[in-house]
Amino acid sequence: MKYIYIVSAASAWLTLCGATLLPYATPDQRGVEVADQLRRNYNDLTTDCGAVSRPSFLCSGVILRGTVYSDNYRAWDPSPQSTAQGGTSFSYLRKDAKFKALASFHKNGYILYPEFLKPVSTMTNVSVLCAFPVDASSHTRLSAGCGDHTSTPQIEDYCQNLGVTTAGQWNTHYRNNESSHRRACGFNVAANPQGKGAEAFIATLRSMKYTEGENFSNAGPNNNELRIAAWSSGLAEQLPIQAFFYLTGGVEFAKKDQRAFYADGGRFVPVIKLAFPATPGQDATFTYSSADQASLGDVVCKRYIDSASWEKRFDPGLNAQAWTLSVIPTDCGRSIGAGQTEAFYSEMLRNYGNSAEWKERDGGGMRRQLVCLISTVRTKDVWNLEPFRPYTTHEKAVAAGCNNT
Repeated sequence: MKYIYIVSAASAWLTLCGATLLPYATPDQRGVEVADQLRRNYNDLTTDCGAVSRPSFLCSGVILRGTVYSDNYRAWDPSPQSTAQGGTSFSYLRKDAKFKALASFHKNGYILYPEFLKPVSTMTNVSVLCAFPVDASSHTRLSAGCGDHTSTPQIEDYCQNLGVTTAGQWNTHYRNNESSHRRACGFNVAANPQGKGAEAFIATLRSMKYTEGENFSNAGPNNNELRIAAWSSGLAEQLPIQAFFYLTGGVEFAKKDQRAFYADGGRFVPVIKLAFPATPGQDATFTYSSADQASLGDVVCKRYIDSASWEKRFDPGLNAQAWTLSVIPTDCGRSIGAGQTEAFYSEMLRNYGNSAEWKERDGGGMRRQLVCLISTVRTKDVWNLEPFRPYTTHEKAVAAGCNNT
């Protein structure tokens, strides 16, 4: 099997069969790294991501959404209204895009990876459609929340369609409309006619200098607003969620979201304490603490395998080529107790047991190898299992390094 390692100042990444994955790390290691990433992204003032058509939200900043926990739905699933509209509201926090509170004064929520920095996801794209320097009451707008506000007699439109392309022009338009959030225009950053999404998004951020008094007032909402195309429900295993965050008073709800996401997607996503700046001169802070994490040991997984692929490799014991199932477990799969071993094996058998590679030379030892790997090398990035290996005792499998002969 061929591995491609990409090493940066941030971390080492592992690419396997076209999927970009984080090497195994303990929850605390992962949490510390995510907090560091958030700080780097917050302080990264890049104006584009390599081209005028690539806005800086693709590779910098912190994209976050405030949510309300409920046992009746998942916080990361679009609401029925968002699904009907075709878009969901987020905010963008960066050193040059500051505010002191979220709409509705939410105390917790989640953070998405910037598109070009997401380490683990099979979701092809998180599409930002438009950006407003202020909270634009987008839940009652047309065009996926980017266009006309349904409660005003005027017709609202994208800024570019109104001839508004700079921060100064946006401010003039905003003040001419009595600083009404419902009358504010949003910049088309998805498919603006000039293909200059980066310039449009920077105009959004620079426009916030004109609303700094609002951003740090005691009357909400204070945040800017991004509209992101709504995705389907039930995609916990695919969504590029970087962290669950909480503000003072919200940690217990963040922990509940963390447990629910772990159960649905099998991935550990850390809870991070977020503190918004109280004044324009201050900065947001991102803090990881092991004490803020939910207890996950009793969670029953829905997914034990993150990905797997068949490879034909030379085996010294056989002195011949043999099929290997290379498995990358979910975080939950790596940490299961004896009570979930059969469920793990059943998932593997269900997804791969009917393949010709499994049946070609079934030695009956796949379950024994799995148990051996769980017992001895949970932290190994990739688990390799060969169907030709025979069934044996657990003790003999461990002694053979899980390579039953």
